[in-house]
Amino acid sequence: MFFGQFEHNIDEKGRITIPARYRGDFDSGAFITRGFEQNLLLMRADDFQSLYHKIKGKSITNPKAQNLSRFLFSNATLLDLDKAGRILLPPFLRTEANLEGAIILVGNGPVIEIWSPENWANKQISMNEQTSDFEELDITF
Repeated sequence: MFFGQFEHNIDEKGRITIPARYRGDFDSGAFITRGFEQNLLLMRADDFQSLYHKIKGKSITNPKAQNLSRFLFSNATLLDLDKAGRILLPPFLRTEANLEGAIILVGNGPVIEIWSPENWANKQISMNEQTSDFEELDITF
């Protein structure tokens, strides 16, 4: 499970450093793809495979399922962490998410979201305005 927020920078080669506590989670590889809110989604290879099988199980005649498949898989890239714990963000994904210079890594359960500071600040404002919407989820413990 990924959690927390981390500020990092994209280096001159387009790489970012994964927080040390999470590097071992990517020993079997990682996938990165476009997120749904002008961000990127980084996940373990096993979780990406699980996602693939869930989407693959949907009808090929369902246009929503086909569009979701296209959205996620046409933008996906298999990654390996280098010895310094860095991954290379593909240029087309950096452009999609408006990433240059500083970035914010956001742990969100099974994924690490990668945001530009501006987009993350706007998302936080939006979430703060919608906290009353969480009540309908009926989350108790």
